[in-house]
Amino acid sequence: MREAEFITALLEHAGDGVVACDANGDLALFNQTSRDWHGMDAMTLPPEQWSSRYDLFHADGVTPLATEDIPLFRAFSGEQVRSAGMVIARHGHPPRHIEAEGRPIFSATGEKIGAVVVMHDITERANAHKALEAHADLLAQRVRDLSELAYATSHDLSEPLRGIRGHLDQVQLDALPEDVAQAIKLSRDEAARMQALMQGLLQYVQLDQHPLQPQNTTIGALLDQAFRDLGLSPEDPRIRRLADTLPLRADPTVLAQALRCGLDNALKFHAPNQTAEVEITADRDETGITIHIRDDGVGIEPKRAVRAFRIFQRLHPRTLFPGHGIGLAKVMRAAQLHGGSADLTNNPGPGATLSIRIPQRR
Repeated sequence: MREAEFITALLEHAGDGVVACDANGDLALFNQTSRDWHGMDAMTLPPEQWSSRYDLFHADGVTPLATEDIPLFRAFSGEQVRSAGMVIARHGHPPRHIEAEGRPIFSATGEKIGAVVVMHDITERANAHKALEAHADLLAQRVRDLSELAYATSHDLSEPLRGIRGHLDQVQLDALPEDVAQAIKLSRDEAARMQALMQGLLQYVQLDQHPLQPQNTTIGALLDQAFRDLGLSPEDPRIRRLADTLPLRADPTVLAQALRCGLDNALKFHAPNQTAEVEITADRDETGITIHIRDDGVGIEPKRAVRAFRIFQRLHPRTLFPGHGIGLAKVMRAAQLHGGSADLTNNPGPGATLSIRIPQRR
């Protein structure tokens, strides 16, 4: 008798909700927590009425829980119920998010004598997750809005820039005073630079405009495309390709653009009067592939390596090395779209190595 009283007191004071049914499937027990949550005690009702009587809904809080989805019914039917989500949406009260564990109950002789379910209140966790999802959705929308704004701005600015360049190119400089001719020449150069910046920004934004289309390809096929885009000969003596046969799965257009930018940088950042030497290798492990583009150029200060991947960030004067500070930003974005990353490190000797990490499914 004292043991039964102890078990009853234990159930009544439990912070989790406990419900049980007997061998006939009739509700037999609601502890105090369950009564508080539902606003009533257990009633002799067929399982088909449990959902409507006790305000049971799916985790969305909107869809009524079908009988076969109710954790106690599933346990009574012989199932071991684990982490079953549902909502108690009692009229006039905030919805309560529940995670339920349940199992059938058997006697010492193996006869089924009922089922029991323990319900954990996860409302705080569910609300935090919902708020996080809403924040993530808002952030994603703002990123899309900014991307569309950048695309529209760079696209719309390109048209008048082409017009300005066209008009400036028609001017006959020989017929003008030297200072005027010089000013127009500088204006042509600045317009050309602005046009290149707009084109680079368009290419960067376009990376996010279309969903990835991964395909089975090889590093060699991607490099072939990058070489064509750069106008390089497949047999360019400055470049050693040591990973052409390695297969991978990636969006060939996006990743070839990243390799093109990486190659362009590797060929560009070398000392004056020195022929560039570039080596392309790759590593594969259990989770992905890392492509390395190693050069023998001027290298990079370690503290400036992260900054190099930011858009419009130049680490050298234009008088030393041409460019617009967009190439490595495109490399990083292409890698991120594949779920990967990129980094830039100094070599033990001269130059630096650009590493592009592309995860692969096993």
